[in-house]
Amino acid sequence: MQLCVDIGNTRVKSGVFENSELLLLERKQEFELAFHQNLLDKFAIDNIIISSTRAEDPELAALLKTRPGSILLDHATPLPITLQYKTPHTLGKDRLAAAVACFALFPGEDCIFIDAGTCITTNVISGQGVFLGGNISPGVQMRLKAMHMLTGKLPLAEIQYNDEVLGQDTMMALQNGAVRGAIYEVSSFLNKCGEMFPSARIVLTGGDAILFAKHLKIKIFANPNLVLLGLNEILRFNAGPKH
Repeated sequence: MQLCVDIGNTRVKSGVFENSELLLLERKQEFELAFHQNLLDKFAIDNIIISSTRAEDPELAALLKTRPGSILLDHATPLPITLQYKTPHTLGKDRLAAAVACFALFPGEDCIFIDAGTCITTNVISGQGVFLGGNISPGVQMRLKAMHMLTGKLPLAEIQYNDEVLGQDTMMALQNGAVRGAIYEVSSFLNKCGEMFPSARIVLTGGDAILFAKHLKIKIFANPNLVLLGLNEILRFNAGPKH
């Protein structure tokens, strides 16, 4: 069995896989070494992969040392896809793992995939497994926080989709600007990419995926665990025959 850990900007997601099947999913606010050590024995874990936004962390190193062949994902990790990206060392690990997941789920199909999380990333991977690049913009929560923190009087609004297109008060105006603005942005990107990749499958993940899926007027495959699925595919690829 495999343990995959995705340590993001706001939370930690951990998944236990048997081959390609996700058996257990856990979400936590912080990485807990004891919790993950318990999973190793409970599920007879053979190897581990960790994707982390943290700097070097002795707790992560301690967990990885428990299983030979485990991986701390970085730009040098062998992948089952190729990258058409000028700075692979700066490519976010979540974008990388999501690209691998799309290629594994839909081999031979172009995929436009969106991760609606702390940041909104919009990306394309070809049906031949070539990551073609994408864009990064502030996520919905980040937009709301920025308007509050970088101005003198604007309040901090919660994420909420309002039926009214025109905000009737300042709070609603902030919500519409952030929420509808992000949805319109992604919709415009999908329309443009649809011209370039007319048969592409649209894949959506991230903490705000449900919000986006509900209000984007196109057919979407939504999977909140796309990054974990990709991490598992990377781990299996590296555990297989030498490449």
